[in-house]
Amino acid sequence: MNNNKAEADKLLSQGVLILFSSAFAPPQNALQPLQQALALYREIGDREGEANALQHLAQLYRQLGQHSEEIKLLREALAICRDNDNHSGEARSLECLGIIQLDLNQQKEGIESLEQAVSIYRNIGKSEQESNALNTIGVFYLESQQFQQALEFFQKALSVAQQAGYFREQLSPMRNLGSTYAAIGQYQQAIVWYEYWLKVVHKAKLESIQIGGISDEEKEAEILFFIGKMYIAQGEYEKATETLDVSLFIYGELGNHQAEEAILMLLAELRLR
Repeated sequence: MNNNKAEADKLLSQGVLILFSSAFAPPQNALQPLQQALALYREIGDREGEANALQHLAQLYRQLGQHSEEIKLLREALAICRDNDNHSGEARSLECLGIIQLDLNQQKEGIESLEQAVSIYRNIGKSEQESNALNTIGVFYLESQQFQQALEFFQKALSVAQQAGYFREQLSPMRNLGSTYAAIGQYQQAIVWYEYWLKVVHKAKLESIQIGGISDEEKEAEILFFIGKMYIAQGEYEKATETLDVSLFIYGELGNHQAEEAILMLLAELRLR
């Protein structure tokens, strides 16, 4: 039994590696090891391993665009987790289910699934995942132009991340708060949130905290670009020029020519005003 467990874990790890590393192999190559892991977990009665394998198979079918199969596997994983009091797995299944439901325009079901996930994450003390799920709901409302609801959920996501001391999880809600205020024409409020976002990036850099994604310098350039655009929207062209010049310099140092071109076009337009 122990040998089968070790083999199942090995196959699962192999499948996950393929699934999340597109440079390693096409994602469909993860199908066989994940299915083999699932079969072994079922054979030895490892329900947690079975649910985990089902969740990753669902992720594979998501990447392949086979959403009916994705939903079927997530529901199966969800049932197993509930039967075995696996609250973390239950929340993860609900979160993934909510995301695909929203993608398929099933708003009521998607929000309900995500809010259930948020509640479970909160109850088991998983603040990072709670913040991420709240932010996901906010993104849906922002994209649906339901701006008040978007602001509410981004604020909740940010509050959870701040209270838990998670730097990385603060970045997306701050950016999204800025984007939401920009969308409703409250440009000064957008600048406030973009500047908060910039301060967190600077603090993480000073304290050598890894926040993932692009480099700290590129984040800084990106944020300054957004702030510059807000100054343009407010008619503060001198501040816009100063801010965009700094962003341009950073992108130049990083060799990001596409971003440089976008900023140079904005600066050219500003000079014509």
